[in-house]
Amino acid sequence: MAIKQVAVPDGRARIIHTGLTEEIVIPARRNWFALSFLPIWLALWSLGGIVAVYALFTEFQLFLLVWLCGWALGWLYAASTIAWQLFGGETIRVEAGKLIHSCRAPLWNRELAYDVAQIRGLSPDRGPSFFEGAQFQTPLLTYGRIGVIKFHYGAKTIHMASSLDEAEGRQLVDWLAARLPLSAGQ
Repeated sequence: MAIKQVAVPDGRARIIHTGLTEEIVIPARRNWFALSFLPIWLALWSLGGIVAVYALFTEFQLFLLVWLCGWALGWLYAASTIAWQLFGGETIRVEAGKLIHSCRAPLWNRELAYDVAQIRGLSPDRGPSFFEGAQFQTPLLTYGRIGVIKFHYGAKTIHMASSLDEAEGRQLVDWLAARLPLSAGQ
C-alpha cells in the first residue's frame, strides 16, 4: 500500500506590506453548508415576513407585531452571515503605538485601536469549534469575543482572527509579538 505524502498547507492570512506599514489580512471563512442553506432559508423567511406584514395591515394583532420584530432580527442575522462569509474579512496592524483591528463586510465596518502599552498576555487561543456553532458566528455580532488571537486589555480579554485555525493563530501571535513592545507579551 502506497503512503500519500500530505502537503504542508498554506495559511489563510496574508501579510501585506503597504509603504511603511504591514498588516495582516484575513478573509472570512466560508462554510459551504451555511452558504447553500441560508439563501433558501432567507427566501422562505422573507416570504413569511411578507405574508405577516399583509396580515398585520389587514387586521392589527399585537402578537404579529412582536413576531415581526423577531422576524426582522432573524432576517438581519442570516443576511449578515451570508455577507460576512462572501465578502467580509479582518485586518490587524500595528502603527503609531496602537494595535488596530478592523472587521469589514458590505454596509458594515468597525475599526478599533488598542494602546499597545496596555496589551498583556498576547497568546493564541483555540477559537470556536464546529459544534459551538462556529459556522454561523460572524464578527458582526461577536466582535472581539471569538478568535484565535487573544490578549488582555485592562479588565477585558479581546479575541481576533475568527476565521483562522489555532496553528495559524500561533504564527500570527509570533508575528505580532515581534512588532509590539516587550511588555505586551507578558
